[in-house]
Amino acid sequence: MKVLCYAPYSVWTLHTSRQVTILHALKLRGCEISYITCDGTFSECDMFQPSKGPETIRRSDTCFKCQGSTAEFLTRLGQPFKWLGRWLSPQDYRDANTWAEGFDGDDLKSATHEGWPIGEWVGSSVHSHYRTDALDFSDHNVCATYQRYLASGYLAAEGVNRALTEAKPDVMLLFNGRMAPMRIALELAKQHGVPTITEERGFAPGHLRLVRDTHCLDPKPFYDLCAAWKDLPLNDGELSDLKHLIEGHFGGSGFEMPLFAAPPVGEDGMAHHLGIDQTRTLTVLFMSSTDESQDQPETRGIFESQRDWVMRTAEWFGDLPDVDLIIRAHPNSGGKRSVGVNQGDLDFIGSLADRLPANVRLVKPDDDISSFDLIRLADVGLVWHSSLGLEMAMTGKPVHRAGAYWFKTARFMRTADDEAAYFDGLADTLAENKRAANLDTAIAAWRFAYCWFFRQSFPFPLVKQPDWAHGEPAYTSIRDLEPGKDESLDRICGIIMKNEPVHPQPEDRSESLAAAERETVAAFVRQFDRA
Repeated sequence: MKVLCYAPYSVWTLHTSRQVTILHALKLRGCEISYITCDGTFSECDMFQPSKGPETIRRSDTCFKCQGSTAEFLTRLGQPFKWLGRWLSPQDYRDANTWAEGFDGDDLKSATHEGWPIGEWVGSSVHSHYRTDALDFSDHNVCATYQRYLASGYLAAEGVNRALTEAKPDVMLLFNGRMAPMRIALELAKQHGVPTITEERGFAPGHLRLVRDTHCLDPKPFYDLCAAWKDLPLNDGELSDLKHLIEGHFGGSGFEMPLFAAPPVGEDGMAHHLGIDQTRTLTVLFMSSTDESQDQPETRGIFESQRDWVMRTAEWFGDLPDVDLIIRAHPNSGGKRSVGVNQGDLDFIGSLADRLPANVRLVKPDDDISSFDLIRLADVGLVWHSSLGLEMAMTGKPVHRAGAYWFKTARFMRTADDEAAYFDGLADTLAENKRAANLDTAIAAWRFAYCWFFRQSFPFPLVKQPDWAHGEPAYTSIRDLEPGKDESLDRICGIIMKNEPVHPQPEDRSESLAAAERETVAAFVRQFDRA
């Protein structure tokens, strides 16, 4: 079996270490491996985007340093590789620039080459470049940046297309699938009839996710997983793992991603810090970070945009003087610990601060406030598509969702078909609120959460992760990767080599498990009950 790994961003060593470990295991099982990485091909790439901070600003020697560190790391891992430039000529670079310069304004998004919609495929990376939900095509700099991504996409498409034609792989292993060069490879593999396995980080520490023939932001495989398991109770081991993880979150630990906000200080401390009257009903609105997922159709909500939802909700609460609302701006919009800045969100948050009713207050991205303390204090939660809505629902508290995306099928969150129904439903929730946890809501959320954190992911202890972006092999010998040595690795190899299901299939569960599950969840939610 021939396996092609296309990894132009190999300098992100967490993913490179994981992919190379999988490739070593596949080779032990008889596969023929090809590995392609970038030799300074792209004039713009996701590795070096100014929105992610000063350390990611591209300089004249950036590509040379990146190429050198990539070669050194892959050599140290024992992974042979080829440069993407092997499949490109000097004329390709000239043609790419000439072609890209032929598009401007809104036409940039619909640019095609050889029938390939490269303008669409690079769009998510351009949004990330500026960390923005909406690109301003009246800005010359934005158009020039998009043109450079187009030229880079042209080269990626030509190079990958030729590599696929030459190598004729049986399967491709890919990181992410969202960012421009990987999205292009994913789509071209489909055209060549080559199945793709896409790898991304999981939502629990030390875990990775896999999806087949799609990118990491596509929620549809997750919808199917949740639908298959939603009526099956969790067993003792699953309950224990999930409880340990979520209790860690409420204590400020156990996150796969960096903690963008301050660690929790406790319910009483936060109430005192914010001057919250705990005898009044409190609703907390959690904003989402949306720039990466902006182009995904599943992210659309019942309002025109997240910002429109926030404004309309704040105005609506202004007519309810006996109820308080806290708007929690996402800390990754531009807080002390954020990855770059979403200037559009910051401008909106700044303008919002001066227009709020007396019973509505704003928690800004850089405020030293934990969202998990706010969950403890709140009676009702509001989300666009934040995972905080999931964790709040696990406490049995009512959560209303205005966006869709990952939680479109989350039946334990309340939603509506339009704006009027959204506010009618929220009014009903506030009227009926008795500050008592709903155990059925919590149980449904726990089952969903186990799929979210664990069932869609694979524990991968074979790679240690000293920080968010870096990884190193944790094994001492290639023999540690032989069949039977690691359960997750065996499963992953089965997925790639034998087309086995990516996600675990539902199994029969006894009724006695449901009673034990109910008891465990009830004990957890009691600590959040404000009745």
